[in-house]
Amino acid sequence: ISEDTLSLVAGKERRALSFLITLDREGAVEKCDLKPSLIRVQRRLSYSEVDLLLDGRDDILGILARLAERLKARRLAQGGYELKLPEVWVSFDPQGRVLVTLEDQETPSHQLVGETMVLANSLVAAFLVEQGAPAIYRAQPEPREAIDREAKKTLLDLWQDRRRLSRVVMDLKPQPHWGLGLPHYTFATSPIRRYLDLVTHRQILSLLMGEAPFYGPAELDKIALVIDPAMRRAGLLKNLRLRYWLLKHLAGRLGQKLEALVVEVQTHRSRLLIPELLLDAPFTAPASLRLKPGDLVQVRLDKVAPRGDQIKL
Repeated sequence: ISEDTLSLVAGKERRALSFLITLDREGAVEKCDLKPSLIRVQRRLSYSEVDLLLDGRDDILGILARLAERLKARRLAQGGYELKLPEVWVSFDPQGRVLVTLEDQETPSHQLVGETMVLANSLVAAFLVEQGAPAIYRAQPEPREAIDREAKKTLLDLWQDRRRLSRVVMDLKPQPHWGLGLPHYTFATSPIRRYLDLVTHRQILSLLMGEAPFYGPAELDKIALVIDPAMRRAGLLKNLRLRYWLLKHLAGRLGQKLEALVVEVQTHRSRLLIPELLLDAPFTAPASLRLKPGDLVQVRLDKVAPRGDQIKL
C-alpha cells in the first residue's frame, strides 16, 4: 500500500485529498477548498534536489519557497517559536560501521515542505471548527517557564528551552498551539503512517460528501485514549533507538577525548551534552572541579554499554 497504491509514483494517477489554497503575496490565506481528487506527479524530488533547483532559480519552486518563508514569518509574528536544533541521523558504511551526521532542518526545501504541511493541518482544523464537527485536536499550552522568542540562542539556550516547553496534548476541544503560533491545529497530512491523520481524513471526507461526521464525540474520545499513549510510546521508542545507535557509535571510540558542554549542574552530578552528537550524558565531577552551565570541558570516554544505556565520562 505505502509503496504502490498510496505512493506518489511519478506519471501515475493517484487518489488524493487536495488543498486548493489561494495566498496573497504576504502568505495570508484568501481562499481554501478541500477536494477529493486525482493527481499525477510529474517529478519526484528529494530535499537536496529541491535545494539545488532553488539555487538554479526554478521559477515555480522559487515562488513556493518565498511563500513558505512568509508563512513562517506570519506564524512567528503570531507568537510561534522555533527551536532551531539540527536533526541527528544515523547511517552505516559498507563495512557496517555506524555513521552519525547532523542535518540542518532550516534548508529552503525543508522549510517549504514543513510550512505547507503546517498550513494544511491548520486549515483542516479551521474547517472542522467551522463545520462544528467533532475532531481530535493537537494543542500546546504555554511553556512552564517564560521563553525569550527574540534572543539569539546558544546551544545551551536551545537545550534549556526544549526542557521548558509544555507537552503537546490531544483534546476534542480546539485550543491554541503555542509553539506553532496557531489558534487550533490537528494532524491530517500523513494518513499512511499516523492513525490520527486517517481519522481526520474520514471526518473531512464524510463532511465533503454531505454526510454526518464519520465519528461522534464518544467514539473520538475512545480513539484518543488509545492513540495518545501509543504515539508517546512510539516517540519514546524512536528516541531510545537513536540513543542506542549513538552509544554504539561511541563504543568504537573508547579512550578518545571529546568536547562536551555543561548543561546542568546538581549537587552530586552534572549533565553534559556532546555537541557533535547532540547526546546528553551524566557526569560526576571531582569535588575540586567547579562547573557551571555553559562551560566547555574535555572528557575522556571510559565506558559505553549501548544495551544498558550506560556511558561513563
